[in-house]
Amino acid sequence: MICRLVAPGNCYVKLSAPYQASPSGPDYPEMNALDHKLISLRSARILWGSNRPHTNPVLSPGRSALDVNPFHDIDYA
Repeated sequence: MICRLVAPGNCYVKLSAPYQASPSGPDYPEMNALDHKLISLRSARILWGSNRPHTNPVLSPGRSALDVNPFHDIDYA
């Protein structure tokens, strides 16, 4: 369905956060085919972006749904 929207240039698609659709990090190889297909169909309509700030996908006790947290531990070293 998304390819049918992208091909004629009727929409933009943002490629980001593959970890939300794939358990195979850090390279997320199963996302490559879709990414390449979308780019080959209409590269000018494909955007890359971050999903920051991350809001909580699941409400944890003591947290607000609007609290901003990383989905993964961040190594600032």
